[in-house]
Amino acid sequence: MKRVLVLVLICLSLFAIAGCSESPALSSSVDTPEKIIQEPITYPAIVYEVDGSAQYASVTLTNRDGGTEQYGKILIPWTYTDKSFTGDYLYISAQNRGGSGSIIVSIYVNDYLWKRSRSSGAYVVATASGYRNQ
Repeated sequence: MKRVLVLVLICLSLFAIAGCSESPALSSSVDTPEKIIQEPITYPAIVYEVDGSAQYASVTLTNRDGGTEQYGKILIPWTYTDKSFTGDYLYISAQNRGGSGSIIVSIYVNDYLWKRSRSSGAYVVATASGYRNQ
């Protein structure tokens, strides 16, 4: 009988000690799902620009999908804007369509000049390109 009483007292003591400490399983922070806040993905605004003293140019550029777009005869100055460019490679090339003048091609990323190229003369080509993450 004495042994049973000692065993009961030990069990009660253990339950009392266990009740004093907070178990992670009983914590309110575990019962509440953790909030996951994800920042929206933003892509840069890209502007391709063709300028210079030439009157007309032919233009080739890389679009947001990595595809090629061509414009046969554009009037200078000319711009192409993509407000959420998802591609990594930027490319623009313009060829003077006349017998004289200059061609300037520029690439702007979020309103900052990133690349520029210039060429002067009849039917010359100016090209600016690169990977935007480098």
